[in-house]
Amino acid sequence: MFKKNIPSIFFFFLFLVANAQCGDYSRLLTTGLSKIQFFDDLHGIAYGYNTLIKTADGGDSWEFIDLPIVPMNSSELLKVEVIDEDNAVIAAYKTLFKTDDKGQSWYPIPLEIQSLELTSVSFINNQTGFILGKSNDEEIHLFTTSDGANTWSELTTDINNISESIISLIDMKFVNESIGFIWIGGTIYKTIDGGYNWQQIENPNSPSSILKKIELLENGQLLASFHNGQLSYFYMSSDLGVSWEIMPELSYDMNDEIYATSSYFDVFENKILVIGQTTGSKGLIVYDFENGVIENTFNIQAFFSEFNDVCVINENTIYIVNKYGLGSDMTLGREIYKTIDGGNNWERFDALSLMGDSTQTKLLSKSNDKYVFFNYGGSLASGPKFSIYTSDNNGVTWKEKVSQIESGNLLNVMQNYICYITFSETFEGILHESFDFGDTWAETTFAFPTFSNTPINSLSQFEQLGQNTLIRKMSGEGTISSDKGETWTYINLPDAIEDSGLANIEVKSLDEIYVWGVNDLGDMINFDFYLYKSVDLGQTWVQIVDLPNVGVGNAIFGDEEALISVGNNIYYKLDLSSNSYSQITFIHPMNETYVIPENLLILSDDIWVLLTNSIYISNDDGQTWNQKNCSVCDPQTLKAIINSEGKIILSSKKGIERLEPYVPSIPVLIGNTTVYLDSEENYYVAYDGYADAEWELVSGGNIGNTNTEAQYITVNWTEPGDHDIKVKHINDCGESDYAILTVTVLNELSIDDLSKSDVIVSPNPFSDEVNITLENLDGKSEVKIVSLAGQVVFEKVYDDSSEIIIKNLNKLSSGVYLLIIENDDSSYVKKIVKR
Repeated sequence: MFKKNIPSIFFFFLFLVANAQCGDYSRLLTTGLSKIQFFDDLHGIAYGYNTLIKTADGGDSWEFIDLPIVPMNSSELLKVEVIDEDNAVIAAYKTLFKTDDKGQSWYPIPLEIQSLELTSVSFINNQTGFILGKSNDEEIHLFTTSDGANTWSELTTDINNISESIISLIDMKFVNESIGFIWIGGTIYKTIDGGYNWQQIENPNSPSSILKKIELLENGQLLASFHNGQLSYFYMSSDLGVSWEIMPELSYDMNDEIYATSSYFDVFENKILVIGQTTGSKGLIVYDFENGVIENTFNIQAFFSEFNDVCVINENTIYIVNKYGLGSDMTLGREIYKTIDGGNNWERFDALSLMGDSTQTKLLSKSNDKYVFFNYGGSLASGPKFSIYTSDNNGVTWKEKVSQIESGNLLNVMQNYICYITFSETFEGILHESFDFGDTWAETTFAFPTFSNTPINSLSQFEQLGQNTLIRKMSGEGTISSDKGETWTYINLPDAIEDSGLANIEVKSLDEIYVWGVNDLGDMINFDFYLYKSVDLGQTWVQIVDLPNVGVGNAIFGDEEALISVGNNIYYKLDLSSNSYSQITFIHPMNETYVIPENLLILSDDIWVLLTNSIYISNDDGQTWNQKNCSVCDPQTLKAIINSEGKIILSSKKGIERLEPYVPSIPVLIGNTTVYLDSEENYYVAYDGYADAEWELVSGGNIGNTNTEAQYITVNWTEPGDHDIKVKHINDCGESDYAILTVTVLNELSIDDLSKSDVIVSPNPFSDEVNITLENLDGKSEVKIVSLAGQVVFEKVYDDSSEIIIKNLNKLSSGVYLLIIENDDSSYVKKIVKR
């Protein structure tokens, strides 16, 4: 009778298509991972911001999990609860996801409320749980499940009547079916009736201290941690939160040498594991809460000091997540440590840093699964530092291969080959080359070119072609070495632009060099623009472009073509294979009359990218543009490359982001499948941030309003019988198959021969029990109470059908339900209301 169209296993796939901009799935590759949890010894997940990764081999290898959510802010979007050894739930922005295969695949579960931003999830066992969300009008909504997160019903709660302010930092923990806590910063509320009524309770530390975590221990005590912005404090309660006592062994005291500095902890057997100060350095504290003593401490030589989470797998295997960031920002750095000997030795298997007041980040690798980027930044006090990070698993995890040296510039990446340059102590150049992806390095010292007109004051002046050719480029001049700096050749400019001081150089190879510039600086208004090509290291030049009397001039090169911009909305396209050019229609998406060379990238013949506070992508030589938001966009440091799969990868001081094509999957459709004639019902799908929902009602009624995100429709049912509602997800990459829900529309008074006069239901509305009197009926009757979402909350077969009393309904959420009675070939449906 009532059903939901939810498959047992639901996968999200990213299908590869020719157009890399379609669907624009945003994959952040450098997100700070702030939490880590495991189902068993092998299967686990780590997550932070909007990124979720999984392992099936105890952390030896990791993969991304795709969640179609679109956050373009700095909020922490993922709240994860591991329910048991197979199941977990994610509250991710506006969508609830569930896994039943140890985190290997996830499927969405729609909720019957619109535009709800989920903020917390809490389970007390593998069946009963709660989720918390905030609507657009800043109202708190609380849902509960009794079937392991498959269906949810909203509780009628008074939390909105007593809370003074609702902000995004709202969290929740239920310790049993009756007692739960909600906190907003340091303001704490408690319920003792399963979430219906809440009362504010005193913060045992101070009103300014933020409650971070509450955990129910095996001995029945509650453990809570607080943080006041600098220090952490731990409290224990033996009466489920009525009173609290501070734990002096873990809380800070000015005379202590050992104390907790992190508010996040894990519990294993009778031990609490937390990060803290361990006699002069940061490390892991193991506290025996049954005996009230610190059992052991282990030092950890971490680069960052802001530890975020501890996860204990067994007595030997422990994970620690270390994230450095500003509040809930994406990240400024992260580390993940693992020990397999109880804490004596630690392996850092994931590390990256984007720290610095003037951070520079550059990504070079274009291979499908290997990435290399450098970061050059630091504090004003310590000065900038240079580091190189590599990933050999598609950007899931990173390893630091060059750590915090004074200066450097990443020159080249080709498969396993990496090359960077530094200054020597005698102010010579040093090439550092690795042929095994950064595991080992060889150094070659070389002398800088001595005939240059401009002194060497920046390593960013150097580029590399292949493994042997070095190029030093400055405005108005260039030098080339084909033997790793042993000898240098000065590039002589054409006479027409040699003395202008505005020449620019593009070196494709030793036999393909381009220079361009202007030859008239007289009135600083009108110039003659020239572009030349040389195939013999500048010994001779062939003029390709001659554009007199232009206002400005520059060229942006791709692999096979270049764009020439001369101001006043005048643009030319240059074919590098034929040396021919022609004027084209180029429409600047920002309404500028000239293209700044640093802002435009010609990634391929059909993909041009303009970099600003967001990115614009054109597939028709700049005639039309498609604007894409990005999380790492920064107008001063943003760069882009395209890999062999046609995916655009962005890098800036904010991090690295990959735009991927996304073909939506079939949506999950829920709603009431047995309704009355002339009734009005809502039907829902889960939120998909990268696709729109397209609805179709085949027959039986008409669609009323839909919300702007098309997460639900309202149907007015006008015809009895069976009717299909269809919905699919669609975007510019493609579309999913239809999800189909068959709805039975009943006449208001009867179905078949069982009339309204045969059934008496009282009271209606009800609070705790429903009395049913069935007249003129013999034999067995099946009685169900079903929510409008299709969840069967009561079901029983009665041999004696004349008088039926259904008790213990007080735990049902307030709202409208359907009472369904079936007797042989007759059936009856009636709306009943829970107070």
